[in-house]
Amino acid sequence: MQITPERQLDEQTGGLKLLFPMKRIDVPSRDAVGSRNKFLHPEVADLFNALPEGIAVTDMWRSGKGSFQAIKRGRPAAKPGNSGHNWGMSIDLDLKQTMKNWGIWKTVPGWAAKMAAIRERMAEFGWCWIYHSKGLEEWHFNGLGKGEVNTNGFYSVRDWVVSHWDLTITDRELQGLLTTCAIIFEDEGMNPGGVDGIVGPKTRRAMKRYSDVTRFSLTNSRFHWSLIACCMEPKEVE
Repeated sequence: MQITPERQLDEQTGGLKLLFPMKRIDVPSRDAVGSRNKFLHPEVADLFNALPEGIAVTDMWRSGKGSFQAIKRGRPAAKPGNSGHNWGMSIDLDLKQTMKNWGIWKTVPGWAAKMAAIRERMAEFGWCWIYHSKGLEEWHFNGLGKGEVNTNGFYSVRDWVVSHWDLTITDRELQGLLTTCAIIFEDEGMNPGGVDGIVGPKTRRAMKRYSDVTRFSLTNSRFHWSLIACCMEPKEVE
């Protein structure tokens, strides 16, 4: 079922943020997940909470700007809007620690066999290992549900997002998102010069500037997803 994010308009700037209902995740303090990142889509959070005790996590929800910064640091991260982390569907594991906690590290010989064991265990609870064109991400798992786990490791983030989030926006909201991005990135080139619902030359220039900075193509049909990912915040729900 699709969930429609709540709109939060800044009356002074015209900027728009989208608040995505997500559940806060309680993970051990030793895990390298910042307090702002301990969120997952409600359905995915339920899958996480069903996992055996001892799972060690290094990342969960990540803002679009966080994805952009990860790319700049040389990490194999997907562009803002293309990452499952942006939509609360993905987690990254501390593989070695989780293997130790689950009794895999000492009992299963060889790294390949250890990875096979942890993938099998995660799949039992609806978590699918995935890799993308930037290379192998052994630590990255998507919470798809037991009936949706793809045994060959491939799954379309797009299909999952379409079925779980309503990301439809108007032209006025597009301008509001660009206005917010100009503030977030501290780049006035992303400012559309007002929010009037008319996509004119200034708005198109702002879109191109955003595209140039984030390397997210203007011709991509999910261009607005990238803007949303950079302007979204989790809204805690029970």
